[in-house]
Parts: sequence; C-alpha cells; structure tokens
Amino acid sequence: MVSNTIKNQPYKFHIMKRESPTENRRDFLKSVIPASAMICIGCPTTFAMSTEHGKKQEQDFDSKIKNEFSISWEDYFEKRFAGTIDWMKTFAEHYGKDDVINIIKEQADKWNSERKPNTEAKSVKDFLRPIEESELFKNSLEYEYVELTDKVCQLKVKNCLWAKTFRSKDASDFGYACICHGDFSGAKAFNPKLRMERTKTLMQGHDCCNHRYIWEG
Repeated sequence: MVSNTIKNQPYKFHIMKRESPTENRRDFLKSVIPASAMICIGCPTTFAMSTEHGKKQEQDFDSKIKNEFSISWEDYFEKRFAGTIDWMKTFAEHYGKDDVINIIKEQADKWNSERKPNTEAKSVKDFLRPIEESELFKNSLEYEYVELTDKVCQLKVKNCLWAKTFRSKDASDFGYACICHGDFSGAKAFNPKLRMERTKTLMQGHDCCNHRYIWEG
C-alpha cells in the first residue's frame, strides 16, 4: 500500500542524458580515483622522520603534537599504502579491475601533463640530480648506473621499497599503475627533450628495473 504522504506528492520528471552503464561507471571512478591515486605518487617529504624517542608526557597537547617521532621507511611505506591498496582492491571488486587500473594510469599521465617542465635543464644529469639528493630515494631504492653521460643514463634498480610493499600485498598490478606507469610521462613532463625506455620492473616480478633515459637534442 502506498502511504498518503507519498501518494499525494506531485511527480517530478527529469530529463537526463542517456548513458551506458560502462560510461556511468567510468565517470564515477574518474571522479573519485584522481585524488586517491595521487596519494601513491606523491613524495613523503612532509612526513617527519627522526630518531628521537620518549618526549615528556607532561607536555600540553599543542606541544606534544609537534614532537618528532621515528619510524622506519619500511613501516612508513606499509602505513602509507595499506589503505590505498585496500580501496583499490575494493573498487576492483565492484567496478572491474581493468577499469580501475586503466583509470589510475590515465590520471597519472594527466597529473604529469599538468606539471610545469624544467626548461632550464640541459642534460639527463639535471633530471637525476633531485633523485640523487632525495632522502626518499636514498632510503627506498638500491640502484647503480650502467651508463651515465649528459645524453644517456642506463639505470639498474636492484631493490625497490615500492615494489616490495605492493608485491607483499599481492597488489603489483595496482602498484605498477600507480608508481611505475607514470615514469614514462613523468620523464617527458620534466622536459620535452627527455625520453624514457624500460622493459623490466621489479614491480612486475623481473630481476631489476632497467630504466634508460635519453636526452634528445
């Protein structure tokens, strides 16, 4: 039986654009995934790292929340990506794994395309300098240069904390979409003259990542 309240309410009609379920699903995912997926790509430079312990408990709250604390890089990655991996798996169950992965890749490329290029860069070494100086990369990657000139850099990554973290959670396909896929567009975003080649990644189960950067021009 229809209640009088509902029965007496006037009907409201809305003209809506007809879209397929697939279009609706992708539109929804694209509206939700960008901010979440970019959590994986950003650097944890705003996260305080320290070896200090045991601050006095009698401090007031405003003082305590400014205290530094220590955490290993491995634990940091675990905490940083655990929730992200969970939501990606949940979205994949409900909306299809391929769609979720493809949209994450699209958003990574879109994010890179919106970055301001370094027009003052003159060689591959200009691209490598921030990586070599970064505490993040110093503590999360083990790599060696196979070849290094102003025009070419062949980089062999032997261990990667991103790959270790995602693979330990059986999420290497999501890890590749979030972390590895954007390396190609990221090189081009740094400077249009920079191009990256790669055929292997630790994330995909290979023995190394064989990054090769080429400065054209």
